Order: sequence, then C-alpha cells, then structure tokens
Amino acid sequence: MKRSKLFPALLSLLGILILGFFFFSFHRGVDPSLVRGTMGVVEDPEVPKGDDQPALWLGPDGSSLPFGSDAEIEEFLRTAEVVSSRRIREGINGVEKLLLEKDGVRSHAAFRDVRVRKTHLTLADGTYNLNFRDDCLYEVAAYRISRMLGLDNVPPAVKRSFRRRPGTLQLWVEEAMSEKTRIKQAQPVPRSADWTRQIQTMYLFDQLIANFDRNQGNILIDPDWKLWMIDHTRSFRLNKKPRSSAIVVQCDRRVWERLQDLDLETVQRELKGVLTGREIRALFQRRDALIQHIQSRIERLGEQSVLL
Repeated sequence: MKRSKLFPALLSLLGILILGFFFFSFHRGVDPSLVRGTMGVVEDPEVPKGDDQPALWLGPDGSSLPFGSDAEIEEFLRTAEVVSSRRIREGINGVEKLLLEKDGVRSHAAFRDVRVRKTHLTLADGTYNLNFRDDCLYEVAAYRISRMLGLDNVPPAVKRSFRRRPGTLQLWVEEAMSEKTRIKQAQPVPRSADWTRQIQTMYLFDQLIANFDRNQGNILIDPDWKLWMIDHTRSFRLNKKPRSSAIVVQCDRRVWERLQDLDLETVQRELKGVLTGREIRALFQRRDALIQHIQSRIERLGEQSVLL
C-alpha cells in the first residue's frame, strides 16, 4: 500500500525536475548539461561550499587580493585610480574592463553605463515588456539583494562614473570560464550536492529578481566549480509573480530562511536611489509567491527532499 502511494509521488517529482530543467535550459540559452552533465560528469569533485568560506578574490596576476570584507572591496571600487580600460563586446551591451590601482593593489573591474527606458518593447525572444528598463544600477541592486540572502557569488558592485559617464563598477572574477566556454570545451560538470545547490540557488535568485536574461555568457565558473552570477541589467521587472517558479524544486536551507526574513524596511534603505518603489513592491510580491511555492513543496514532499 505504501509502495503504491510512493511511486506516483516519485514520478511527479521526476516530471517537475525534467520540465523545469528543460524549460530553463532551452528557452534561456543555458545548456542542459549544466544541470544534468550530459557531456560527462566529474564523479567525486572536491567542491568547496561557497557559503562556508569567504570568497577569495584574485588580482590580474593571479595573486590573492588583500580584501577582508565587501566593504573594503566597495571602497576600493569607488576610489581606486583607473590605470587602463578596454572595451569587451560580449553580451547585449558589452562592458569596459578597467584596471584599477590603489596603494599598490591592482584589480580588474567591469564598468557598465547602460540606461535604457522604454514604455514597451518586444525582445529578441518574442517577450513583450511594458515599462522596460535596461539599467546598470540593477547590478548594484542584484549584489545587495544577494548579500541579504546570504549569497557571496554575485561580485560586489558600486555606483561610479568613468570619463564623466555615470554607471556602475563591479569587481572582475579572474580565472573563470563562462558556461558558453565550458560547453565549447566539453568540460563535464560535477555530480554533487553542492553543484545542485548552486544551480537551484541561481534559479531561485533569478525568479526573485525577475532576471529573464540568464544565458551561457553570464554564468561564470571558477576553477573550484563555484558558480558566479553576473550581468543583471535586465532584471527587476514589474511582474508580480515569478516567471517560472516550477524550476525551483529545491532550496538551500539558509537561503530559505533569509528569503523568509527579507525585510521591506531594510530593502528600501539599502536600495534607495537604485530601485523604484514599484520595483521593490514587485520584488516582495515575487518573494511571497516563491515562499508559497517552496512551502507547498515542503508540505507535500517533506523538508529532507526540498531543503538542501
């Protein structure tokens, strides 16, 4: 009797997993092997759990940067001298890769200055958008929201002008390959609980901030198989509901707790001058919908199956 009830539940869970992964992979340009390892699997990788240790930032020469906190990185990004710049024409808007220096410390950073507003716009994938906004300030918003959730895999970003152009500056992730490069080189992905946790956290984060532009070019993977999320200029839409909450089938336990504790007053204070009131309200409406979705899965399948 128990077996007959369990089998349909397992089939249902498997169906959700497959639909979620294929929907995200094929409709947003992320290769399915990022999740399923169809190009081969690293069976027992030594993958450190990012939340358990501070991010190690590297300079242009591969040496460790002497930053002890995000606050120190932010101060460096705001005040370091620009030594050189180079335009990188990747992605929709591209970035300028700057070399910064202060007190003998050198680091690369990405400068963005895109500021596009349209009452309506149809994107290349056919998606119709009202009140469309493509804005470099969203890099700062995504970074700050990630820290409120206890994540450390969105590089620090600050407001800063370059050559009299107001924009944002974000610390560069050295020695990392894009998902596009991983696919081209046919590198296998790890089969580990930590890799699953990172992928599911990315799904949750994108649904929360309404990032519809996650693709192979803005997923970075460092040598330790830590997944980095960049390029969020087309996030924070006014959608009241997540675009596809079904792809979120599991959730890091600590992120789940932080998601529930996300405080409106704190978000308004931290994102003042970055997000509008409407964008913040939409963010919390999506947050509530995601909480309801995850809680429903916990009630049906149990915490052990849903929380990582």
